[in-house]
Amino acid sequence: MKSKTLTAFVGMIAVQAAAVGGAPAVTTSGSAADAAAQDQPNVIVFMADDMRTDDLAVMPQTRQLLPANYSNAYVSTPLCCPSRASFLSGQYPHNNGVWYNRGPHGGAGAFDDASTLATWLDPTYQTVMIGKYLNLFGSGGTDGTPPGYVPPGWDHIAALTQPSSENYTDFNVNVNGTISHVENGYQTAYFGDRMVRQIQTRIGSDEPLFMWGSFFAPHTGSGDGPDRYVVLTQKYRGTSRVGLPASPAMDEAKVGDKPPWIRALPRLGDKARNRIIQHRRERRNSLMYVDDQIARVVAAVRAAGELDNTVIVFTSDNGFMLGEHRIELGKIYPYRESARVPLLIRGPGFTAGTHTDPVSNVDLAPTIADLADVAPDHVVDGRSLLNPVAANRPLLVEFLQPGVVEKLLPYASVIRGRWQYTDYGTPRELYDLVVDPWQQNNRIGANLPVKQTMSDQLAQLRNCVGVQCLPQGAR
Repeated sequence: MKSKTLTAFVGMIAVQAAAVGGAPAVTTSGSAADAAAQDQPNVIVFMADDMRTDDLAVMPQTRQLLPANYSNAYVSTPLCCPSRASFLSGQYPHNNGVWYNRGPHGGAGAFDDASTLATWLDPTYQTVMIGKYLNLFGSGGTDGTPPGYVPPGWDHIAALTQPSSENYTDFNVNVNGTISHVENGYQTAYFGDRMVRQIQTRIGSDEPLFMWGSFFAPHTGSGDGPDRYVVLTQKYRGTSRVGLPASPAMDEAKVGDKPPWIRALPRLGDKARNRIIQHRRERRNSLMYVDDQIARVVAAVRAAGELDNTVIVFTSDNGFMLGEHRIELGKIYPYRESARVPLLIRGPGFTAGTHTDPVSNVDLAPTIADLADVAPDHVVDGRSLLNPVAANRPLLVEFLQPGVVEKLLPYASVIRGRWQYTDYGTPRELYDLVVDPWQQNNRIGANLPVKQTMSDQLAQLRNCVGVQCLPQGAR
């Protein structure tokens, strides 16, 4: 794997700095002192793939079981591999070097896995990874990892591996370095079974457990183009009757203030609208089955008597566009449907209810390290959610890989308070997320002082490292 671009050091500089100053947006979700009073908790992270926040509507068990809802959670890059690398490293893509799903700055081969959440926890925790790891895992070549490769720090892996990782029913799994082929199965059920077995086998022993359970759903299956679909089990096939997203941005009529690649998109015709409806229903039906698997795993934790000493997290690697701003299907974009993700938590240090704290997926690794009382051995850009979060904390969303989507330029975007400012180099966007949560009215042409403030903040964030990624008041 490629070497670090940052100087390694022992200590959670960003987490420690974040604890100084800054008022929480809501009642704080616990403190580091509260967590320290507990034994090192078990930690389980469930991750979906391409799930929007509104998809939580079909996951009632997960919502009930994980009652702390972080409603203002974003990802560093709205794309699978960069987002997952940020989860494992606690770093923005401009620091961890993973910009895209394939090379030269993407895929599992671009990620330096010598220092990750798994290696930080491994000396004191049992570490388990089940499901989707990083894109091109096991594919070989410069942007993949060798077949049978086991990343450092994991005591047990059962990870999707190439060449069939996007096939729901016929797929390969790297089980601790040995490739197994599954025929006529179903990924979500297969990995749910494995997660339950790991709980039954490992939890409650002398070493606490960290498990990353990563589902492929609701991502589309094998194939390319707009006719790809999500493979379903019989249990929920045909269940969802949802229609088009109930958003004013759906097939947006007036796009004259949008970047040129949005202005060039045609209005959505009947064929496109029907595809969106079909795709939306399939996605939701697949998530109903994910909801069942999460409930099974939590039931196994409860049966083992470990629920009160287990932190459980549910999130997604990115969101997904379904017709908003005329984008039929897609991610990568800085708009909220693509960049905002569900984040639900339960366990010691987290209180039930809706939390509006501005949080990022770069925060998950330092939060888990904080819970486990271990120190990352490289600079992290995120901060522990066990400490109060400044209401005006800026979050960075960046897409650094040029020439990926036709005419879409690389960008950097900052969300701070009620505003989101995005810089593509030439076109720019500015949205008031309180007045205009659907991002229909680009205010970049208005004479607003906040424009310069957001531009300055973004200039600081897009090249920041560690403590520099925190607002002035929280250093």
